[in-house]
Amino acid sequence: MADIKSINWIAGLLEGEGCFGIRTKHNPNIQLYMIDKDIVIRAAQILGAHKVIEAKKPTSGNYPIYRTIIYGTRAIGWMMTLYGLMGIRRQAKIRTCIETWKLKIRRPYKERIPYSRGAKIVWQEAHHRR
Repeated sequence: MADIKSINWIAGLLEGEGCFGIRTKHNPNIQLYMIDKDIVIRAAQILGAHKVIEAKKPTSGNYPIYRTIIYGTRAIGWMMTLYGLMGIRRQAKIRTCIETWKLKIRRPYKERIPYSRGAKIVWQEAHHRR
């Protein structure tokens, strides 16, 4: 896990720019989309994400958009870690994500490695590089 300074930094970033959600009915995730590649890479490293991709379509101002995402138990762990540092709206979303995840049928779970669907990978965790 990250140090206190990194946890506080990622909490502030995700409060303003992050998205906490549930994908495919039960799979929690934390996403970050930004035009600042260096910031998204730093966030990915702190969160333990596997990669950062450049979206296929740029912003309306023609700036590239970079994305990182974590799923499953890794996302839940971060949600629990960040909960007390988040605002009321984000705390409510985190509670919903955790409750939905708790209702999930328990079976062995393999941490999902997000794929890029042909998008350009701009950073990838060292042990996942090919």
